[in-house]
Amino acid sequence: MSELEKEIQKQREKIDARFGPGSFDKQMKRIKPHRCAKYLDDVVYGIQYKFDFTPIPVLFKCMMAEEGKEPPRKYPESVPYSRFDELKKD
Repeated sequence: MSELEKEIQKQREKIDARFGPGSFDKQMKRIKPHRCAKYLDDVVYGIQYKFDFTPIPVLFKCMMAEEGKEPPRKYPESVPYSRFDELKKD
């Protein structure tokens, strides 16, 4: 069992003990990322690894767009913010 799996199991036990069995799983089913979350990842990726600020207006366009009409992403190959430590700076 990896460190991440151990931490998740610890959180599961803590939440289930406090709020009742199955509470952790019920809550996890309800949680879903915002539709523009990947655009925010692009902003952080662009600033941190490419020193590029052009994804910022694209993020705001996504926030203002109707669901399903989001603009194309600037860096579709960018990784989620939680995995940035795996990248090497240019």
